[in-house]
Amino acid sequence: PLFRSGRLQRSASVVKNLESVFDEWVERSTSSFLNPFSWAQLKWDKWFDEVYAEEAGLKSRTKSGISEPLVQLEQLENIDVAGDQELFREMQGEIERLTALVDTSSESISFNLCPRGALNRKLGRLKDAVEDLNRAIELEPHLLDAYWHRHLLHLLQNNEKAALSDLSFITKHSKTQSRVYRSTAEILARKGDLTMAVANYSQAVKLEPNDGEVYYRRAQLFEKKGDFVSALEDYAM
Repeated sequence: PLFRSGRLQRSASVVKNLESVFDEWVERSTSSFLNPFSWAQLKWDKWFDEVYAEEAGLKSRTKSGISEPLVQLEQLENIDVAGDQELFREMQGEIERLTALVDTSSESISFNLCPRGALNRKLGRLKDAVEDLNRAIELEPHLLDAYWHRHLLHLLQNNEKAALSDLSFITKHSKTQSRVYRSTAEILARKGDLTMAVANYSQAVKLEPNDGEVYYRRAQLFEKKGDFVSALEDYAM
């Protein structure tokens, strides 16, 4: 279940003074990292995708005005809320908790709006989800997770052009998200642009070389293009 993954370890929340932490990281690291913004984005992405509570009795907390969600948002795409009243109540409770934070805190509102929008989308409240994600992006234009969840809303509305626009914005600022390349590839494949779809699946393969599903999907496109040698190689992975 979404709320009982058993993962207790998690990295620290977004900290108040990113600049000082970045400077300390640079002193310890030999990596040629690009800039503080990219570093902060990766730190946020890692924090955002983690599980924040295992048991129902574990209380949620806040740090620096940023809530710690009780859900792992990336797993939302793989669960079915229909018929699961306990899960529905837990998600509704998280929405209410985030709403209280949005209403009472003047800081980091976008970081609470984004997960609330994602949860509203999963529960079918599309209007509320659109409003939350648009407002999150308005307040924090580089909150890439908000663009990800908004692109899923565009897909529900059969607006593939807008979905691709959001995905393009993400890849412009982050080259490390396999799911973005996969979703882009799937949209392009439906539109008949097999060459660019293959290119995006290839980027996903570079990031997730052990993901057999990506190889399988790319193999299907190679087969449609008549490149049977490449298709067989991918099918064998």
